[in-house]
Amino acid sequence: MDVALELWLPAQRDAPASARRALRGLGRYVDEDSLSHTELLVSELVTNSVRHGRLGADDRICIAITVDDTVLRAEVADPGAGFDAGVASPRPDQTGGYGLFLLQQLAQRWGVCRDDGTRVWFELAR
Repeated sequence: MDVALELWLPAQRDAPASARRALRGLGRYVDEDSLSHTELLVSELVTNSVRHGRLGADDRICIAITVDDTVLRAEVADPGAGFDAGVASPRPDQTGGYGLFLLQQLAQRWGVCRDDGTRVWFELAR
């Protein structure tokens, strides 16, 4: 079984919620935990693009998901300059900044590519 999803979203405040809604269709192909983790991680990465990517009104965020028998791979790409991929443990009083920490905790593998913009990818075992 190979499933693919590609979604382009405007770099606006409602992009994370739009991404979560679009990913719900994957529930036919992956278990509830994988879907929940994917929704959470993609939402965090899209939020990072919107908040920190220095994107313009006409910029788009691309979400690409592939699913096969062994792995779910997700990529979130934007034309922004990128960021330092260091992961710090969040403090108990912190109200934000958990995205990369969650990515490190939930994904089996992940990384950042800087080619024509920034692309953050992760994989979840199935």
